[in-house]
Amino acid sequence: EVIAITYSTVAINKIAELDAVLSEGVAQFIGNYHLLPWLGTNIHFLLGLFGFGLLAISKPYFLYGRNAGNVVACWATAAMMFCVSIVNKGISMGHGTIDNTGARFSDNLFSLTIKYAHLVWSYAQRGPLAYVACVLLGLSIVPLKSVIDDVLEEQKAKEM
Repeated sequence: EVIAITYSTVAINKIAELDAVLSEGVAQFIGNYHLLPWLGTNIHFLLGLFGFGLLAISKPYFLYGRNAGNVVACWATAAMMFCVSIVNKGISMGHGTIDNTGARFSDNLFSLTIKYAHLVWSYAQRGPLAYVACVLLGLSIVPLKSVIDDVLEEQKAKEM
């Protein structure tokens, strides 16, 4: 959520501060001048919602045990899947092409996320802080894999 707020704040400031060539519409303006902040705001907002959903799933497991946790997990997963279907429908309207502008964003949430990741990596190549942030994100996969392996081993031990 913090990244979404940062992207949107900077984009709003740049729209107010900088002169821009007139565009045929908002979609073309975003596509030409603010694609990374627009994608970043949307992707990180949705990731924040999914993170909230994961918290909603995990809390009942810790407070009330497995049975209540399973019920809430089903509810939260259903809600998240419904949200993704709404987002995919919105993205795919017109197959991601804005009529008469040539602006094309994506077909679904997955391809939008891939496009965003590509734009972030391209942006990271131009400055050390963004590059280090991407490298640190990549390096976090190693300890994350270790945590997942430990959790899976604990579950196997409990089942035996």
